[in-house]
Amino acid sequence: MQVACPSCAHVITVPSEKAAVPNLKAKCRCGHLFAIASVANPQGAEPVALDPPGPSTGVVRVAAANADRVAEIRAANARAAAAFAAADPGGVTLKPPPLPPRPAGAPAGRPMAAAAAERPHSLPVPWRRCQNHPQVRSEHVCPKCAKGFCDCVQKVQDAATCPSCGGPCVAAAAYEEMQDKARQVERSMMDEIGVIAGYPLGDARAFVVLSLFPWFLGLAGLLFTRFFGLFAGLAGVMTLLSKVFLTWYSFHALSKVSVGHVRDLMPDFKDVSAIAHSMRLSMAALLISAGPFFLFVFLIPGASVLTGGDSFAGPSPFEAQREGGSIVGPIVMLGIVMAVIWMVAYLPVALTVAARTKRMLSTLSPAIGVDTITKMGGTYWQALAIYLAIVVAQTVAAYVLGLIPFVGSLAAAFVNAYAALAIGCTLGLAVFKRATELGWY
Repeated sequence: MQVACPSCAHVITVPSEKAAVPNLKAKCRCGHLFAIASVANPQGAEPVALDPPGPSTGVVRVAAANADRVAEIRAANARAAAAFAAADPGGVTLKPPPLPPRPAGAPAGRPMAAAAAERPHSLPVPWRRCQNHPQVRSEHVCPKCAKGFCDCVQKVQDAATCPSCGGPCVAAAAYEEMQDKARQVERSMMDEIGVIAGYPLGDARAFVVLSLFPWFLGLAGLLFTRFFGLFAGLAGVMTLLSKVFLTWYSFHALSKVSVGHVRDLMPDFKDVSAIAHSMRLSMAALLISAGPFFLFVFLIPGASVLTGGDSFAGPSPFEAQREGGSIVGPIVMLGIVMAVIWMVAYLPVALTVAARTKRMLSTLSPAIGVDTITKMGGTYWQALAIYLAIVVAQTVAAYVLGLIPFVGSLAAAFVNAYAALAIGCTLGLAVFKRATELGWY
């Protein structure tokens, strides 16, 4: 049976099995509570006629028993409309606001609703979330589509494939690492200064060990000179050996950073063969870059005096210039200056070639060095500018610390190790950014 609410005339359907319950009450959606028996038709009476659906809602039907209330509401609406019309003496007809402009892509004959229906209703799901289950983190990512999937990814012989394109998927962690490397490649060398400055200090214990080892070699050379005059020549050998180790530090850092490992500072001393090969390559890089300078220092009498050392043999050509006006002295001086410029400018190229080719003969070839510079382009020149800044700062710091006895040499050892590792990190980042051009895989 159906009853109408006495308050709002809303029609409520009462199941037949409930209608026979005595004192049954119903609560309308308007909140009014009433007894079903008070509004139900008595048995034998004609059912109350219901109005057809009204024009306002189209769904609510009004009981004829409340026709007077409905009439009162309709009369109030009519009075409000008349008052509104009286407030507009000009009789101007109100117009609805203009419709929004039609989108450029929507045809003129199509309704606006159809054009709006073609617009996407949601943002694309990021690759960190599953495309099919956005509330779940991705476990696999398709590099081609940049879409992530959870366990719902397709498997072909235990290999994850993309449901969209059918291409292979990679682990989400591997894809995130690929994204980080791509962002790092796009950065300029000047943006990497913070990484370069912090690289030598990434492992404090390794940095201390790597700094003290060349210092012990220099100290041994000093002791041989002071207390064992017969073995004074070993001082130069120890100094050269310390330079070899510092060059090896740069080569090791370059090799690690060039493949994206910016936290590997300490070499693996368990792999003796790898260390020996790296040392040979470092010596080759040092030989091709600093070889002319050491030839002047060790083979030309008196040339070592210009570098702060003692003369190794015979009368100096500089003394001959003062005594007899010889032109050998200025020539030697010019040769030393050119050798120093060559050593400073070509050492980064030699280290890069050594890390790139892993071959000694290629490291000793200036032609391959020039080819490497050409392939690296502007990135190399940015790296060279940073390298020169490090070398200048290292030289100034070493000179100032050299004025302090003993403690100054110990502090200079830390400065030299820091500079060697920073140079290796700089060149490694440059190679990392130009890996494709250099064929670095």
